[in-house]
Amino acid sequence: ILTTMIGSQLFIRLSMENYPGGEALNRLRRHLDSSIPSSRTTIHSINLQNTPKWEDVRVHVDVAAAMTGVSLFGQRHASRRYDYESPFPIEKSGYEDENQLEGNSKRTKKFTHLLSEEQNVDGYHLVDVVKGYPRFDFKNFRIDTRNATYILESDDWPGGEMSNLSTRV
Repeated sequence: ILTTMIGSQLFIRLSMENYPGGEALNRLRRHLDSSIPSSRTTIHSINLQNTPKWEDVRVHVDVAAAMTGVSLFGQRHASRRYDYESPFPIEKSGYEDENQLEGNSKRTKKFTHLLSEEQNVDGYHLVDVVKGYPRFDFKNFRIDTRNATYILESDDWPGGEMSNLSTRV
């Protein structure tokens, strides 16, 4: 019984690390919550013209992120903040050539944020990294992970400088 319990705990822990795409979507949502003021909030000390808006967010999810936890339920939760704000679109790519972002700068430019297995995409900067792909290291008796999903934000997105909004107002 003890062996079964230990094995179960190990596999539960491993499976928790197995969905980096879903975790990346949750982290993107937290990032956007902190960098975009509510549409009903009145902010006097910032230029409202350059203030990012929830409905201006456009997210692209690549194949790797989609296959590792970005579900329709998660998308619905992540893209909708309040009942009075419209949800932002989340688009997933496929394996077909016309659905790939690599080398397609015209298509990439329409997105404000990317969830990608690629760390470097021209015109985007890194916001966060989610680790995944767990494996158990028997030699050191620990779970090893590696960078799995990168959260990227467009260099043109005005929300980047807004993330410390609550401390500046």
